[in-house]
Amino acid sequence: MREQEFETKGGFITCREKEGHIEITGYRGQILEAVLPETIDGKCVTEIGKKAFLGCKALRRVCVPDHCVRIGEWAFANCSNLEMVSLPCRKIAFGQGVFKDDKALRNIYTTEAEGFDTVRSSDTASDASSHAAQTAALLAAAVGSMDAAYLLAPEDAGTKEWIEKWDLAMGAVLYEADEEGYQKMVLCGEEDLSINYDDFISQKRRKKARLCLLRLLNPLGLSKERKAELEGYVKEHTKGCESEAAWEVILGEHGDDKVYFELFTSLGCVTEENFEGILADFGERHAPMKSYLMEFHEAGIRTHDFFDSLSL
Repeated sequence: MREQEFETKGGFITCREKEGHIEITGYRGQILEAVLPETIDGKCVTEIGKKAFLGCKALRRVCVPDHCVRIGEWAFANCSNLEMVSLPCRKIAFGQGVFKDDKALRNIYTTEAEGFDTVRSSDTASDASSHAAQTAALLAAAVGSMDAAYLLAPEDAGTKEWIEKWDLAMGAVLYEADEEGYQKMVLCGEEDLSINYDDFISQKRRKKARLCLLRLLNPLGLSKERKAELEGYVKEHTKGCESEAAWEVILGEHGDDKVYFELFTSLGCVTEENFEGILADFGERHAPMKSYLMEFHEAGIRTHDFFDSLSL
């Protein structure tokens, strides 16, 4: 059949029949939410075509139908405001760069099949919603922060084996030397050559700090040894250290997100020595979190220092 359209929030989505099934082929308008139907004219929606939503800047949420078995190359690439995706918990053939350059993507949820094999740790809430939320955050980071497309496997996401692979991929990022890749970038012209060596190193450290913070906030199946390692990296890159990458990520990317500040303070990253510098970095921004740190300073740091002095 020829292409037809159906309306959704903010625009229209186009589709066509393909071998007895329906393929989503494109869009027009400023689509905010793409809740794709299970069937059209009695035929199952099984495929999202190549570049179907490429560059849809308004798109924030996507819900992929349960019958979908293929998502084509760059189907949702360069969707700069895409925050959440819901995928069926089944094997899907993904093309190259499906979510490439989706900087705002924070969660990729999967519908859990009956009997879904979950893993838990002492740091993880026991309810299923916590498991799903943590898996969604880790799955999004796999295709974003780590560029590990092989982890984009909704049928496996959240299982013990998948978590182990995720942590191995994270380890590859964390253990790579900060200067690794700079010379190749310069020689091959892979990036804007206006970036200098120091900026490259800073970006690399922020990437590592970003992953450490994300994993500590989503500790599904996280071992004690790995947790200690991640905490160490964050503490070594707080305000006042040679590199302040962890503090830069928290203030620059999560300035209004209390859970990040609670993690930061719980790790001992705010001290008497760096407190004034931290306050100065806030300026007039993020007033609630600035107030939180001031209250922590009064009730936390000084109290701890007092009891520490008694133990001497």
